[in-house]
Amino acid sequence: MHRRHRLPMNTRKFANVLLALGILSSFASAHSAEPTDKPRPTRSMTGADARNNNPEGEGLAKSAPSGLGKADRAFIIKAAEGSLFELAAAELALKKSSDARVKQYAAAMAKEHGAALKGLKQVGVNHNYPLPEELTQESAKRLDRLKDLSGQEFDNAFKSDVGLNANEEDTKLLKRAKRATRNQDLGAWIDQTLPVLQKQMQRATQLAKG
Repeated sequence: MHRRHRLPMNTRKFANVLLALGILSSFASAHSAEPTDKPRPTRSMTGADARNNNPEGEGLAKSAPSGLGKADRAFIIKAAEGSLFELAAAELALKKSSDARVKQYAAAMAKEHGAALKGLKQVGVNHNYPLPEELTQESAKRLDRLKDLSGQEFDNAFKSDVGLNANEEDTKLLKRAKRATRNQDLGAWIDQTLPVLQKQMQRATQLAKG
């Protein structure tokens, strides 16, 4: 039977120290194996950054572009509403009028306002700002009054309310916007459309006299 040799006290202490160091080393190695490339939190756009990205000033949910200011946005809505009304009125005149000159004027108006509206919608698309597709309540009532008329009464109302009044409203609107806007796309559309409206006004004046 063999006797167990007890290690001296100092030797046992040294062995315990080595054992403890081994455990710590294993623990450190295990943690060093964990991935360190954790994704950094993304910086949310708040304050000035959000306002610069969205001039509407209400966070990033809206997508109104910085290239169109508040006045420009109000203008293109108003201009689109005007063109929608005159286009609808011209198409009505083509159906209801018995005057060849009125029909000729209405056909030209429908073509020109259709092209103007298409160009304005493209400006809206370029700046992620949708335009109205339907008449306003006021314009719808205005159109309904024309629908209730017929014959010479209709022709006279169309020449006065659409050919002269509505055209003058559009022309003044574009002239004001031309002076105020700093947007290149909108300025180009106004430069292209304003001469067309002015010629329409001249034809409407001649039509009203005849």
